[in-house]
Amino acid sequence: MGTSPRSIGTPVRCPSCRHPNLAIDIWCERCGRPLDWKREDAAAAPTAHEAPVIQARPQPAPAAAPVPAAPKAPPPTPLAAVRDTVADQRSASKVYCWSCGTGNAAADRFCGRCGAALTGRPGATSAKRQGRKKTPMSLPKLTLPALALPKLTLPRFRSPSARALRTPRVALPSIGAPRLSRTSWVAAAIVLLLLLVPVVIILNPAKGGAAARQTAVTSPRPSASAGKGLAAGSPQAVAAAGVQAKTGLAYSASCAGKPACLSLTGQTVGQSAAAVDFSTTTSGGRECVGYVVQQSGTWKLLSATCALPGQVSPMVGRNATVHIPGNCARVRTSPSLSSGVAGCLYDGTTVSVSGGPVYADNLMWWQTNKGWMAHDFLFAG
Repeated sequence: MGTSPRSIGTPVRCPSCRHPNLAIDIWCERCGRPLDWKREDAAAAPTAHEAPVIQARPQPAPAAAPVPAAPKAPPPTPLAAVRDTVADQRSASKVYCWSCGTGNAAADRFCGRCGAALTGRPGATSAKRQGRKKTPMSLPKLTLPALALPKLTLPRFRSPSARALRTPRVALPSIGAPRLSRTSWVAAAIVLLLLLVPVVIILNPAKGGAAARQTAVTSPRPSASAGKGLAAGSPQAVAAAGVQAKTGLAYSASCAGKPACLSLTGQTVGQSAAAVDFSTTTSGGRECVGYVVQQSGTWKLLSATCALPGQVSPMVGRNATVHIPGNCARVRTSPSLSSGVAGCLYDGTTVSVSGGPVYADNLMWWQTNKGWMAHDFLFAG
């Protein structure tokens, strides 16, 4: 066909730039605006304030020729036939849209279908739209520089010689004892003894007194008449000697008509132990008890005590008071240190003596209402 592409169909002017576009275009081929046209608007002439029409390509003037007779207007062509004709006319020089792949004229600046700009885009004039090839991303190779460590050398250590290790000699001054006469030494010794004796007595007054009392009680020296009427070596004779040493009164089998003496009033004999009771005949007389134990077949005095009549304890049938300051006295299930502990009674506790005495494990034991207790912890109330 010899007709121009712009002469086929009714041109549609762009409402923005007034460029004539094909009837099949949706977007303006020059400015890329949507056409959105109507047939009555397309046939209307531009107003005075509209922009002048800019021709896409000026055509050269044809040569003078005789004017032929005006041909008859061709019948209206269907839309499909117009598209095929336009496609055939543009096949010679097409520019394919990079966005939608539609073929456009070489002079078009925007795609007629999607309105994308045809210029300034790589690959816009290619025959077909080609997809971008993805090139793999390669990371640069990193190489670490070679590090040379410095060589470390230890310093040489030389041990000091034996001469350098010798300790220096220190000469101490000689101190001589002062020369004193014999009289001066004797006077100094006497003064020293006079100073030490009061210090020893002040520091240990109770110990010295207790030792003296213990010697007087445990080792009495009875007089020749202390055991008259008693068998020698018997528990009564040993107890009478201990009470005599404590009171200074002599024992007599009959104190009637005598100024003062000790008379035997009773005794409690247990297992290897005994408590012998004496009485004085003076006005306001007292009761004294001698406690003796048997060791290796020999009776020995354990202790002797005196008080008002009926108040000496421990004795069978009387109450006794536990005396152990700041602690408690253990109560045993039997008269032995190896027996079980039934309890522990604090200082000031009152118990009732019901049996005894028994000598075992170098201790005299009494049976109380709490259990067996050592003689050393029981005193008169």
